[in-house]
Amino acid sequence: MELKVLPPLKSLGQNFLRNPATARRIVEQIPLTPDRGVVELGAGQGAITFLLAEKAATVLALEIDTGLAARLQEKVRQSGRNNIQVIHEDLLKTDWRNWFDLLGTPFILVGNLPYHISTPVLFKIIDHRGIVEGAYVMLQKEVADRLSGKPGQKTYGLLTVLIGYYAEVKPLLTLGPGSFFPRPKVASTFVQIHL
Repeated sequence: MELKVLPPLKSLGQNFLRNPATARRIVEQIPLTPDRGVVELGAGQGAITFLLAEKAATVLALEIDTGLAARLQEKVRQSGRNNIQVIHEDLLKTDWRNWFDLLGTPFILVGNLPYHISTPVLFKIIDHRGIVEGAYVMLQKEVADRLSGKPGQKTYGLLTVLIGYYAEVKPLLTLGPGSFFPRPKVASTFVQIHL
């Protein structure tokens, strides 16, 4: 069965990875093991979902877009994979402790965050540091630079201090606008948030 291609929704800030090799490079940065659970924030078209499932015990693939969630669920069904669970919900409105209950253990967060919600998601990560083992997220490069800024640098500011009090942010990979569809106007950086 051929799955219908769904266009990105600007209202949700959707920018999808274009290149499977880039998706693999991203997943290679994450220290996953067969006993770890992963929560993927904004699974979209599943560019990294199945790669995560190759390395992790379970992947909870969250997607707010109804059409994309249904499409991803169908891709999971067709693949025969039994360690991916697609969850159609808003990551900002749901209780993150439910994911801990589903996985039975602290989990790793992974996601290509829409730029307009990255700051609230960062604060939710900090608020749930008791159940989030670590986070690996794609951010607008400017935000990533601020998070990893040092005192005296132009990028150092309030966000650096607030997040830096609880976590260490390490840039892992920077991608240009051409790595995504549609092309964002800015570069993106994949970061590790060590809690």
